[in-house]
Amino acid sequence: MINHWLRYISNIHYKEIDLTLDRISFVANKLNILPLSPFIITISGTNGKGTTCRLIELILLHRGMRVGVYNSPHLIHYKERIRINGKEVNNLIHIKSFNIINYVRKLTLLSYFEFTTLSALYIFSQFKLDVIILEVGLGGRLDATNIVNANLAIITNIDLDHTKFLGLTRNDIAKEKSGIFRSNIVAVIGDSNIPVSIYETADAIGTILYNYKYDWWLIYNNNYWCWQDHNIKLNNLPIPTSIPIKNAAIAIAVINKLPFVITRENICYGLINAWLPGRFNIINVNPYIILDVAHNLHAVKYLVNLLKKLPISGKIHVLIGIFRDKDFAKIINILNPLVDKWYCTNIDHYRSASYIDLIKYTNMNSLSFSNIKDAWYYMINSINYNDVAVVLGSFITVSNIFKIINNKTVFYDNILVSSK
Repeated sequence: MINHWLRYISNIHYKEIDLTLDRISFVANKLNILPLSPFIITISGTNGKGTTCRLIELILLHRGMRVGVYNSPHLIHYKERIRINGKEVNNLIHIKSFNIINYVRKLTLLSYFEFTTLSALYIFSQFKLDVIILEVGLGGRLDATNIVNANLAIITNIDLDHTKFLGLTRNDIAKEKSGIFRSNIVAVIGDSNIPVSIYETADAIGTILYNYKYDWWLIYNNNYWCWQDHNIKLNNLPIPTSIPIKNAAIAIAVINKLPFVITRENICYGLINAWLPGRFNIINVNPYIILDVAHNLHAVKYLVNLLKKLPISGKIHVLIGIFRDKDFAKIINILNPLVDKWYCTNIDHYRSASYIDLIKYTNMNSLSFSNIKDAWYYMINSINYNDVAVVLGSFITVSNIFKIINNKTVFYDNILVSSK
């Protein structure tokens, strides 16, 4: 039933992305869901939004607070997008919300993201929550989540992505992302090279910037690190195993600015337990098999750094399926020096880059496939014990692999083998 609704929602508006707040604000007012009473955190940025959200969520939950989170996109199924107290809500709650929004909107066209954002806000309004964390979908200023006035804003970083909608320079993109700022609130900025438009927006509306200039982290050794700013220092923190330490530092900076008493124990719990699937997700060792939703230059550069730290004695195989509006030529060129064999595939989506275009930029040892499933099985049956296999390029690409693994693949003697 929920899948029927999702197909319907996908076809209400004739555009997948139509950046304006007019339509969603109109329907939100009819729903009477704004303003929301809990403390609101809105998070934008090119990369790291999901992991930063997750760490903040876990720290607050361990503190005993009631927390709602809205993430996008989902990896496996839609219900991942909305969590109440760390758990997905059931189908009936989603369907009730869809029904009410659809009735209230009448003839108002809503994009998929606008509809699902309204659904998240409506669901949050039905629960008694202390904090709501909203992950921005695209940019900030005209993103659907920006109909909500945040009590604290976050920008994790600024890099070139979605340039068609956000602008061609970091300064343009930063201006769009800083659209989530509000007067007299704190905005935590995790980028060490802050574009001038961030400062201009903050000065114009009176936002208080709390940024990376204090060198928020120092790594002592492989087990512990220190978080600090100009007046606080937290020594001997456990190094998170599944999220970038920079994102962890941003999350702690946010915690430092919340109007709640949060303990070191709460923070350590979050650091030890925070992870999200599809973020340098090692699903097998010997051979290493890694799933990563990296789909822009910033994320791929970070992925390359992680790969270089692995004890690799064999070859590196990479399966890539990516959208054509991504800078896939530069992404492939960044990876080329490391990759021994490429598996280029189409994605089952109208925005898919063609494997014909992808293979033009790879090194000579490349294969092409019309679908992700065929590319996956060919790669898995080609790798050896000491090799590394990486899947990247899109949430859709990684999602397809998770579905294949759950249904069609088994592990034997720690080596992944096909069971087609």
